[in-house]
Amino acid sequence: MKPPGMTTRPLMLYDADCGFCRRWIERWQHETGACVEYDSFQAAAERFPHVPRENFARAVHLIEPDGSITLFN
Repeated sequence: MKPPGMTTRPLMLYDADCGFCRRWIERWQHETGACVEYDSFQAAAERFPHVPRENFARAVHLIEPDGSITLFN
């Protein structure tokens, strides 16, 4: 069973207020197509209440369908 808030695809959460983050997300979206879901942490953080909001503000998070999380600082 997948964790609450997850989809069947990996989910990349980023800071929508960060220009650097937005530029890299655009590039990654081009490379990954529909294989990865992208959303800002500002819009999606409530789907993952087990992750402290301040953690989202410090790094991009890749959340796998099994619930594992990789941080990209």
